[in-house]
Amino acid sequence: MTEAEIKMYVDIATLVVLTFTLVVVLWQAFLIRRTLEADTFASIEERAEGIGLSESTDLVNSLTCSNYATYEATVSPPDQARVRKLVDFLNDVSHLARAGYINDYYPIRLYAPAILTCGRKLLPWWVDGLRAKRSYKFLYNNFVFFYKYAEYWERHHYPKKGYRWYLRRVEHVAEL
Repeated sequence: MTEAEIKMYVDIATLVVLTFTLVVVLWQAFLIRRTLEADTFASIEERAEGIGLSESTDLVNSLTCSNYATYEATVSPPDQARVRKLVDFLNDVSHLARAGYINDYYPIRLYAPAILTCGRKLLPWWVDGLRAKRSYKFLYNNFVFFYKYAEYWERHHYPKKGYRWYLRRVEHVAEL
C-alpha cells in the first residue's frame, strides 16, 4: 500500500467518524429539546394543578354574567381572582406555544375543554371589561387567539394542525 492510499483510507475513516459524530450530536440535541419540552410541560401541569384548573373551569362554566359590571358586582373577589388566574394560565400557555417554547399542538389536546369553556363564557365581555379597566387594549390577545384556535380545532374535527400553523394560515398573524 502506498502512502497516498493510506492517506486516502485515513481521510475516509476520518470522514466516517465525523459523520457519525454529527449524527450523534444532532440526536443529542433532539433529545435535549424533548427533555426541555417535557420539563416545561411538567411545570405547566404543576401550575394547572396549583390554580385548580378543573375547579376554576367549573366556576367559569357556572357564571351567568354577560357584562363586566354585573360580574364585578355579583362574583366574589376570591372567585374573580380564580377566574383571572385561569385566564392568565391559558394566556401563558398560548404565549409558550406561539413562541415555540413548547409543542404547539399538544396544549390544545390537553386544555381544549378549559379553553372552550372560558372563551364561550367570558368572551368578549370579560376581556373587554378588563381591558377597559386596565386601559390596555391588547390585554389577553393570546387568550383570544387560543380560544379561536380551539374553536377551529373542534369545528374541523380535531386536525393535527399546530397553533402556529393556525395563526399564520387562518388568522394571518405575521408576527410570531
